[in-house]
Amino acid sequence: MADRLNYPLQENLRTRCGSVVFGSVLYQPGGVCGPRMQHDYQLVIIHKGSLHLKLDQEIIQVPEGYGVLLTPGHHEHFIFATDTETYHSWCAIEPNAVPVALRNQFKRLRGPIHFLGRMAILLDVGRKASLSLKDQDEALGSAFFLGLALAIMCDFAVTVRKGCFIANSTDAVLSRMDHFIASQYAKHLSLDDIARASGASRQYLLKLCRINKKPTPMRQLYNKRLGTAADLLLHTGFSVGEIADRCGFVNVFHFSRKFKETYRCSPLAWRNSFWEKR
Repeated sequence: MADRLNYPLQENLRTRCGSVVFGSVLYQPGGVCGPRMQHDYQLVIIHKGSLHLKLDQEIIQVPEGYGVLLTPGHHEHFIFATDTETYHSWCAIEPNAVPVALRNQFKRLRGPIHFLGRMAILLDVGRKASLSLKDQDEALGSAFFLGLALAIMCDFAVTVRKGCFIANSTDAVLSRMDHFIASQYAKHLSLDDIARASGASRQYLLKLCRINKKPTPMRQLYNKRLGTAADLLLHTGFSVGEIADRCGFVNVFHFSRKFKETYRCSPLAWRNSFWEKR
């Protein structure tokens, strides 16, 4: 099952900042693009529909939920699904902005692979941030988006290098779980909620975590909450009660108990121990 990201379908959205472009487009059934020459390093992700890509003399099928990394100097012809709309996003970087050490890696590690987990979260950050570019300082905005785009492509390439050309059902379930916990940890969640979002039963999800030597889903949820809470204690002036609420704990007593179990002291004592050292 493809990992459907909660992106609103828009006819066309394209934003440039420095050497980076984030974009999305919705094609009607039978849509095409090209033939053309690729000039940038471009990661293309199919959220809905499918892509039949003619790349030089090669044919590459990119199904829903997958991405493919394209590099400069190749002839391309995009042919989208004929029986349904195709909605896809892309992230492109001008060639001279890509470090030399990465160029050959990107060329070899093309995919396609299932686009999910951390890289999907980073793409979501880029898409949302690009909507407010007018408020960005040009130099800071350019550096931010270049770093973000490189991070997405590097994460994609690392995944390809691991041999995950076709993500199996286990990878997909665990990646959906990770994505859900990372984005929804502040809500009041149960194991049933996490299993439902992961596309698996409670028992199967617990089994996958055990086989892959991962903490249980609820333990991962509390690790995320506690890690975020510890960061807020150190870097903000929010009260313990505010942090408990922001991180999804039932109340401040629940937060304090869980925090003590992990950090061996109360949230306030932990904050003070760090602040007094500075």
